[in-house]
Amino acid sequence: VTNATTLEESYQMCDDRYGSSWRKIASIPTAPKLMYGLASMPADHSTGFHNTITTQVFLKLACAMGNYHCDVVYCKETYCKNPYYVKKYSHLLPKAPGHLLQFKEWID
Repeated sequence: VTNATTLEESYQMCDDRYGSSWRKIASIPTAPKLMYGLASMPADHSTGFHNTITTQVFLKLACAMGNYHCDVVYCKETYCKNPYYVKKYSHLLPKAPGHLLQFKEWID
């Protein structure tokens, strides 16, 4: 993701990473389950995210809302440069670069 990444390119990145599952995450039939799931996930305002299960849901939501590429650039320009946040969340970073990750459902 760069400052020049387009919305269409970000959708392809989301497809490459998640298959088509991200396209269904915020649909009307899944909304109640999604809201319940988000409320029960281990994260809060003071301690933040605790695991990658929670962050994966937020990444899929960013894809569905069309702001994935903006979120990545914003992070790269702010939080990812701040030593406090790097120390706090670096344990959640994947072992491979993001563009190489795939979390596709077996059946899309």
